[in-house]
Amino acid sequence: VLCALLILFTGLLEAAKVSSDSSRMSTNSVFNYELLNAETSFFLKQMNEDIEIDPTTLQVHAQPFFVFSTSMQPIFNVTYGPFSTWKPVPMSIHGLRNPSQQQSLSDLNTNWKLKSFLTENIIFSNRPIIQVLFCLLGRDWDKNSASEKMPCVDLHVFFGAQELRTSCQLKGKLGMCLGEINLPSGWFLPGDLTSNGDSPESLPVDLYYALRSPDESGNCAPAGSQGLTYVHVLGKEETRTDLQWVGSVQLLQTPKSPPCHEVRLDDNVVIYLPARSIRHGEIIRIPVGLLKNSSVEHFALRVKGKKGVNLLEIHPSNPEVWAVNKEINSGAKHTTILVECLQKMPSASGETGSAEILQLEFELENITSQTVTRRILWHVAYDGQSAPSEHDRITSELTVSQHDIVGLVAIAPAEELLNTAVLTGRTVALPLRVLVVEESGLVTDVSEEAQCYSLDEDVLKESDCCEYAYVNGKERQGSTRARVHVSYEHMRASLDLTVWMPKLPLQIQISDTVLNPINGWQTLGPSTGRYPVKRGGGGVEINDYRKPPDKNCLPQYQHAALRVYTRFFSDALEEGDRVAYLAGPGWTLDVTALVRENVIVKDQKVASIGDGDVLIGTAPGSTMLQVLSPLSDSILGERAVTVSEEKVSVSGLHVTLLSGLSLSLRASSSEPSVVVASTTGLGIFTASKQKGTLRAWIQFSDGTTPPLHLYQPKDYNIVVSTLQKHILSIDVNPHSPMPMIIAEGEGNGRIKVELKNAHVCQNSVEPSTLITSAIFVPVNFIDLGGQPLENDAQPSTSSNTDIGRTHPGQWNNGNDGSQDRRGSVDNEKPADNRNIPDTSPSGNKDLEEQLSQKPRRLSDLQIGMYTLLSVFCLAILMFLVNCLFYAVQYRKRHTRRGQQEEMAHSHEW
Repeated sequence: VLCALLILFTGLLEAAKVSSDSSRMSTNSVFNYELLNAETSFFLKQMNEDIEIDPTTLQVHAQPFFVFSTSMQPIFNVTYGPFSTWKPVPMSIHGLRNPSQQQSLSDLNTNWKLKSFLTENIIFSNRPIIQVLFCLLGRDWDKNSASEKMPCVDLHVFFGAQELRTSCQLKGKLGMCLGEINLPSGWFLPGDLTSNGDSPESLPVDLYYALRSPDESGNCAPAGSQGLTYVHVLGKEETRTDLQWVGSVQLLQTPKSPPCHEVRLDDNVVIYLPARSIRHGEIIRIPVGLLKNSSVEHFALRVKGKKGVNLLEIHPSNPEVWAVNKEINSGAKHTTILVECLQKMPSASGETGSAEILQLEFELENITSQTVTRRILWHVAYDGQSAPSEHDRITSELTVSQHDIVGLVAIAPAEELLNTAVLTGRTVALPLRVLVVEESGLVTDVSEEAQCYSLDEDVLKESDCCEYAYVNGKERQGSTRARVHVSYEHMRASLDLTVWMPKLPLQIQISDTVLNPINGWQTLGPSTGRYPVKRGGGGVEINDYRKPPDKNCLPQYQHAALRVYTRFFSDALEEGDRVAYLAGPGWTLDVTALVRENVIVKDQKVASIGDGDVLIGTAPGSTMLQVLSPLSDSILGERAVTVSEEKVSVSGLHVTLLSGLSLSLRASSSEPSVVVASTTGLGIFTASKQKGTLRAWIQFSDGTTPPLHLYQPKDYNIVVSTLQKHILSIDVNPHSPMPMIIAEGEGNGRIKVELKNAHVCQNSVEPSTLITSAIFVPVNFIDLGGQPLENDAQPSTSSNTDIGRTHPGQWNNGNDGSQDRRGSVDNEKPADNRNIPDTSPSGNKDLEEQLSQKPRRLSDLQIGMYTLLSVFCLAILMFLVNCLFYAVQYRKRHTRRGQQEEMAHSHEW
């Protein structure tokens, strides 16, 4: 008995396992998803997740997605057959990549981000002005509106317990403004730069900003007092924790002598050039001296000014010690001056050298040349030295500017660049702008005059004239700090971008890697045509085609859904840091739409790729499914595919009713920037004349269960019938492989569904039936008090697709993994928002409660487990009965043996 129970237990366990595995299907066969208004977005899959799912979850499906860039609020749309519903992606979900700023911008735009640039880190007392340039990122510079509502920026400056405030409003094509604050003289403590360049210790001046919406008139009214105020951090409503950090500056007294840098002409003579830029027409003085401990007493200095440089005068600094003689040779283009210096007597301090001998006074002419530097040639000669050679000459450059520039800023509309060029072969570019900030507060675009170059062209490339940064698919890696260096006149700046690189090889996932011919199912070959005939029979037949005279029917092979996934990564800055992944390390991104044109089957005699990313077996053999590079002969990813000779049979047909869709959105618990869309398909009728459609999956004897829509409608016929016509009626939809089911009356209706061979490959008038299935449809009319049912199917009265309404006859089985759209939301939204069904949980609460009370059909796995539990209970009961029977038999045997022993010894008494 125990051996029999063990065998039965093992058989039931294997049956339950087969039931669980044989009813799995492609994730893309549940519902069809689309992201609208998202310029770049991806559908996601977890790293260790298979593309197969349990059939018990057909009515509810969760689809994660990720929005990389968008200029408008994205809309998530889900459709199946004639049903469609949509929801806008809330700011509180997809904007969490920068939550602190996005909360302030939530009522303005979903993808904006504010960037601040501090023009100077050291503020001197002679110019006590702090200037901060604010730029609004996330906007399309080529598609902006003059009436676009942009926020106000409040700049806060803290010095100890004192605070200064000012405001500016973002505006213009680039969405920027300059915040300026004049500092009080009392904030500058006594002290100057030390001899080694160090600055004295002082309290730091901290800068913060806050965003707010403009007033009703669209202007930025002053935020509080614009003058000096005293604030207390503790107990004040607005604290620094409510503000965004800009940076800190240091306050110093103006130095007595202007800053300069030392240039040595040789081992004895030194000159001091201005460290700042020089305006056109400005007169400057350049000191000339000897290095300390120099013993030179006589030398000649030859100075030649290039175009735009005129020597005005020579001023001896110490005529009592040094005699200075000059000789001027004026030429047609240049002027050469020879200065002879002779030491009269040692210095009064007894030192052998003097810090300064003379000063040369120059004037920089205002010429029309685009050159921003002026050159001066220097040469030092001593007694007995021959004429100077080119090798002995020293060339110094003076930077000339037409503006008093205090800051150079490079900006881009985004801080990230997605390198999809590796997958598509199409260049991805990010426009750049180079701005200069003058002392007067004027901000000027100097992109055409600036020079830019990329630090690592294996990550990011830069165009001429700083027009844009780009990737063309020839890069080798990504980086979290791809740096672009920018120079304009004497100013230098840099721009750091994050470049995301696709990880190779690509992951090709196929729902079934072994495709078999299907027993009894034939399909029309590619060389012949087909023609429709009139429909007939007791049921409703779809795709009724008769056999043409020149038919070329071939065995039908199994189909499989294929998807291509990858992860986008950026290399870490330092060793030991983790590699950054777009959307988090636990997710892979669906890039099927990006590489679709480059997916091939190596041996097309064995398999082919059909519409909708479907892999189709054509002949026995083995081959490779490959994704080729659009730029070279390399292979980005590949997967082995086998087409077997062994036939499989159709063992089942899973059919479910879909009468409506319900959609909800939430942020992923593992990665806040990932949004999870949960779609629920309703499976009952709750109103008279409510329409529904059927979803079907084919179960094969090898354990696979692909959706029926993977197969072309010309290759099969569906016959749908019902005997309870007072409960259900069937309406043929010529644009859909499935007819519409209409609720006529309350009760439990039974629908019979037959999958048949195509008429074109049958010699008889009636095609052979591959499989028959039946489903029961509950119809229970519920009074919703006038509330419309979500996705109540209504015939479409417009040729355009309206989001949120149902459209019989428009069944799109495609599901692109990546959406790359640029367009107006007005083309996608319905004209009247009152027609949009309420998809909120509260809107369908009563309906969901009533639906939850309906009995659900047990799955095969549940039936197997319950049967297994019953067998266990029966085995335990039989074991107890057996023990009881054995105990009784043992007791009787023991009693009989005792009586026999008493009779054997009775003569001894």
